[in-house]
Amino acid sequence: MKKTPLFFVLLLFIHCSKESVKVEETPITHDFLVSSSLLKEYDKAVTGTFSGLLPGSPMERTIHDIEIHKIVYKTKTVDGKETHASGAVLFPRLDQSLPLVSYQHGTLTQESSAPSNVTTFGLNESGVMAIFAANGMIVSMPDYLGYGASSDLPHPYEHGKSLATASHDMLKAVEEFLEVEKIKKNDKLYLMGYSEGGYATLALQKQMEASGDNRITISLPGAGAYNKTAFTKAIINLDTPLNFIASYLWVLHTYNQIYSSLQRPWSHYLNEPNAQNMEGLEKINAATIQNQLINEKKLDTIPQKLFKASLIAGINDGSDTAFTNALADNDLLDWTPKAPVFLYHGTDDDYVFPLNSSTTAQALSANGGNVIHVPLEGKDHFTATMDYYRNCWTKINE
Repeated sequence: MKKTPLFFVLLLFIHCSKESVKVEETPITHDFLVSSSLLKEYDKAVTGTFSGLLPGSPMERTIHDIEIHKIVYKTKTVDGKETHASGAVLFPRLDQSLPLVSYQHGTLTQESSAPSNVTTFGLNESGVMAIFAANGMIVSMPDYLGYGASSDLPHPYEHGKSLATASHDMLKAVEEFLEVEKIKKNDKLYLMGYSEGGYATLALQKQMEASGDNRITISLPGAGAYNKTAFTKAIINLDTPLNFIASYLWVLHTYNQIYSSLQRPWSHYLNEPNAQNMEGLEKINAATIQNQLINEKKLDTIPQKLFKASLIAGINDGSDTAFTNALADNDLLDWTPKAPVFLYHGTDDDYVFPLNSSTTAQALSANGGNVIHVPLEGKDHFTATMDYYRNCWTKINE
């Protein structure tokens, strides 16, 4: 992610935190919560340094010490089996009721970047959410499947249902944790997330409301790929190099593994020698594809050269029903949100194309939802992050 003034300042966190508190994980019997352990504490003198980075007057805020705990909880795998996942919860220990924020992180390719593994806050989303916590909020940050306690599983990249389940179950476990720690929360619940986290946030809202869990105050997704069908068609029909083709191939791989109607060899999707080179990867994610293939000039980055003409035709005309059905299963267009939704997206985003937010806002509004598309003018996927966090802060504090 490109550096912004906020992230430069956050580097100071690395040198200014209190010492980690090492404790044994405490077994707890609950429906979702399995265990918890204190990872880190930060002093208000540190977090207060960054108060001026948020909208509004810093003089009007009270900054607090915060604690970061790792929690392990029960959830389900992609195929519905019970497993354990993990995440981080950040909060100030106050004798007052606090709002709760569920923050879904963006694309990760390193285990060390998962929220429950981050103990120094610099160029990462955890550092931003530490500022939110220091200003009087409880923040839930799920690792998702494939990281932390479930790192033995492949991460189901951009798979809506499993991202939603891992995030929803984390939220339930956090609420059980708060009861144990005697931390009070009020009735405000905000959903946030950017990039993959933006997609996970809207998927989480859809799942929560479908299950009858209607306590979301506002949903604030940023730059997510909500319209998989339209986005995929836009990608495969381009005849110019794409900087982020590695991420799109990771999504394709994920769906190919999850959906039994697919499970095809790479030769079904890609022209040679691209298919053979993809088959040679031991682990597939955006980083391995980029580092081992694209950087070594072993993979075409122009979609019209990379993908087979038969695949492109089958998606364009809908005849490849197995693949188009998998895409449709991950679209987030066919429901009516109950809580207000604000979809933030940079107008110059060449990673997750802006059509994802504009078409989704149009569809969900037509369904009867209170959904507003907020274009971040002149911003790409990375330069929009600062605007996104400031917009969320303003909306939460209205």
